[in-house]
Amino acid sequence: MLEELLRKALERIAELESKLSKNSSNSSKPPSSDQKGNTPNDKEGKKRPAHAGKARAPYPPEQIDQHIQCERQYCPHSNSKNLERLDKPFIWQQAELPVVKAIITQFNCFKYLCKSCGERSVAELPQGVPLSAFGPKLMAFVACLTGRFHLAKREAITLVKDLYGVDKVLRRSGKVLLPQRASSVYPRIPGNLTLKGKKPSFRNGQENA
Repeated sequence: MLEELLRKALERIAELESKLSKNSSNSSKPPSSDQKGNTPNDKEGKKRPAHAGKARAPYPPEQIDQHIQCERQYCPHSNSKNLERLDKPFIWQQAELPVVKAIITQFNCFKYLCKSCGERSVAELPQGVPLSAFGPKLMAFVACLTGRFHLAKREAITLVKDLYGVDKVLRRSGKVLLPQRASSVYPRIPGNLTLKGKKPSFRNGQENA
């Protein structure tokens, strides 16, 4: 009985050893299934040299815009108000982006009546000001968001609103309004813009009321 169990155990051990000896070179097993032998690691046992700690240098006093004094009214451990303030405070400096608001400019283009010919006209916008609800910088910024950074129109509008508080000139009747591309040329109000009644018309034929 014992001899039979020993024989079966030896056969099983031999079978397992033959399976362990198989690899991609002597069987159909893929190379990824090969067992990698233990390779000596020269780095083991060697301690890396210690490096000196690095901390961010504080901002100089001339660059600090505001100081906020943080005080404590009671002890956080015993709730006692019998506190003595020590000499040097713990200094924590924090950089933050400024609050930016868009500059809304209103151009009052006065209307005139020529006493010689009886025609009416409107004063021109300043040189370089586009005939648009968007200023040149805002136009370029929105064009960069929708072009270079591939933002959707509504995402660009939401970002401009959150950053600069611009909303009224970007929305009308629930529709999202965007300027044309930065490469587009916006016309300036021509000097021969005439007013016939309440609707403007261009005498050169570009637009007729």
